[in-house]
Amino acid sequence: MKTTSAILLAGIMVAGVSGMILAFDETPLTSLAIAESATGISQPVQTVGHITFTVFDENGDIKQYRQTDNTVLNEGEDCLATLTFDSAIDGAGNCDHADVEFDGIWIGNQNAGAITESATNLTNPIDVANATNVNLTAASGATGSQTSLDATFSFTTALNIDEAGLANSVSNGTLGNVDAHADFLAIQTFTDIPVTSSDTLNVDWTITLG
Repeated sequence: MKTTSAILLAGIMVAGVSGMILAFDETPLTSLAIAESATGISQPVQTVGHITFTVFDENGDIKQYRQTDNTVLNEGEDCLATLTFDSAIDGAGNCDHADVEFDGIWIGNQNAGAITESATNLTNPIDVANATNVNLTAASGATGSQTSLDATFSFTTALNIDEAGLANSVSNGTLGNVDAHADFLAIQTFTDIPVTSSDTLNVDWTITLG
């Protein structure tokens, strides 16, 4: 009788353990990953950018106003990582100047089509300016930190602007030879923005991390 009871007890224990295993198996790994992400344990850090273009005439009146998102480039992401963890290492990944801030705004006038993450320069850069009015909005909760910076350009002739880039070198930059001197965080092409010799163009760039 004792032997029979022991066997029954063992069977109940095995069934209970098996039920626990089956219960755990009913929760797929993907669900666990989703739940983990929902609790904020695992969330990717993203870099996104937004550009605002405003053209003013000689009287300061707005002639054109345009907004667009931008493409963040591989070399820009490599520079951010290198600048964050060891800015003394130049040439890491796709980054050549990890010790230089991204404060150069470039414009160009030869739209070669959609930008891919592997791009390294504008198709035809025509001007570059040091960014001014650099402002940081601190991260808060689920909202990442935002850095905004802008530059203003003037012109001596009428032309169309259809590409822009945010790079980490201005003083060493040379128009037409951007690749040798600057790493681009982001570049974007867009529909032509016409300007004349009496116009000014303000480019306002906002980068969000997180």
